[in-house]
Amino acid sequence: LSNAALIVAAAQKEFVQSDLDEEEQEMRLRGLRHRIALEQAAALQRLKEEEQRLKQLQIENMKKMEQEAKRKLEDENRAAKDRAQKEWFRAARHGKHKSIDKMLEDETSGITSADVADAEGNTAMHHAAKEGHKKAVRA
Repeated sequence: LSNAALIVAAAQKEFVQSDLDEEEQEMRLRGLRHRIALEQAAALQRLKEEEQRLKQLQIENMKKMEQEAKRKLEDENRAAKDRAQKEWFRAARHGKHKSIDKMLEDETSGITSADVADAEGNTAMHHAAKEGHKKAVRA
């Protein structure tokens, strides 16, 4: 707006110095004001469109960040579960029945069932029996 006011003021000054009559000056000023208003409206529209584009980018970035965080959490959970299962089967293979009992009782251990099977379908009981650990089999 300040640029528009400067342009109109400069045009008025130029018109006064010209040999145009007042009616012609006023008509040209109206035309100039109209063109300025159109330019301002177009600039405002461009700003609104840019704001919309930036909002959309922000939404897309937030979605990407959310998906990345979710994927990372899933990876961490999967890794924690894998670590817990490795420890579970190691305890069974080595006959550590107290560790097996503790893991079953502890809700945070990652072992939710004694029926957890490894990639070959063997449970902790299979591993303990294979190694001859009777107490671990009973656990």
